[in-house]
Amino acid sequence: MSPRTTYLGLFLAVLSIQGARATQNGQAQVSAQSPVQTIELRDERYEPVYGEVPYASTCSRIVFDHYENQCFTVNDSVCTGGGEVCRTQNDSVCNSGGCVNVPRRVCHAEPRSCALVPRRECRQVSVDRTDYYSCTRYRTEVVGKRLAKTYLHEIEVRIETPSSIPGSNLSVAVNAKEEEIRASLQSSYPDAILNYRIEYLNRNDSGDVVNLSSRIVISRGLSRLDASQILSIQVSGLELGHDALRFKIESGSSFLDSLLIRVNLVRNPKLWASTTLYNEEVSARMLRFVGQGADVPAVIPLSRLGVESLGSHRYDLGVSVRLDAGKVLNPNDFQEVLGKSASEIRNKIYASF
Repeated sequence: MSPRTTYLGLFLAVLSIQGARATQNGQAQVSAQSPVQTIELRDERYEPVYGEVPYASTCSRIVFDHYENQCFTVNDSVCTGGGEVCRTQNDSVCNSGGCVNVPRRVCHAEPRSCALVPRRECRQVSVDRTDYYSCTRYRTEVVGKRLAKTYLHEIEVRIETPSSIPGSNLSVAVNAKEEEIRASLQSSYPDAILNYRIEYLNRNDSGDVVNLSSRIVISRGLSRLDASQILSIQVSGLELGHDALRFKIESGSSFLDSLLIRVNLVRNPKLWASTTLYNEEVSARMLRFVGQGADVPAVIPLSRLGVESLGSHRYDLGVSVRLDAGKVLNPNDFQEVLGKSASEIRNKIYASF
């Protein structure tokens, strides 16, 4: 049997591999009374299988059709001259007895000249034609898929401090995608933001199968009251210095350690293209704040951002703050505060201190 005719058998063989479907999703039920549960998940990665698939097409070939008489002009080269020409010449020879004529033979080469002389010539030539006919061609297509890797997860779901979530039963949905896992809360928990972190404990790759063990640790974050204060937060007093920038976070002192601060610093000279010097987020826990009270002045050394001292160019500066919620288990309960940010932007300014 031709290899090309076996694509259907290959497709059926590939389908037979796919007996058990992957269990990518699972649920864990944890509470203060039962803070730990272990679940097992399975994910599978498939690769495409290619085969030569026939399809109806039109082919062509060159075939003899008939003979026909074709005439054309050819040029023949005709030359004249080019031989040796001889004649008898008398030379006068004199002595004491007088002069006499003595004959001698003299020869020279005559120049050769050629010209193209056209003539008509005819002959019988064969004439071909293109013959079209139905045929079967083959192209490479995906005819199925085969199992390339199986990921077997053993996942422990744990409440870090059970007493922080009293009287609540948490239904945690866990999803596995190859080696990555994600978690979300199936029910509502409006009392506080629930954060989670993933600890990858062990990985064993045997080629076709990867065995992984990991832990999802749930912790209680900001309460609803504290988190709601992000709605009134403001950034003001933004200034740029040669070696630092400073600004004020209004109404942010109660959850200062839970903020992410983005700094966007762009050199904007008058004659050349602008250059972004820094545009990243940094945790407020890593910055220096001065003073106390509801409004917190902040000073960020440029060296902390990996930026050298500024010169006399103009700059664009923007600072924004938002809640650093990390991986949130119950984002649906806190969509408003998680989407809130406050910012201030200054364009075309010079370092002033």
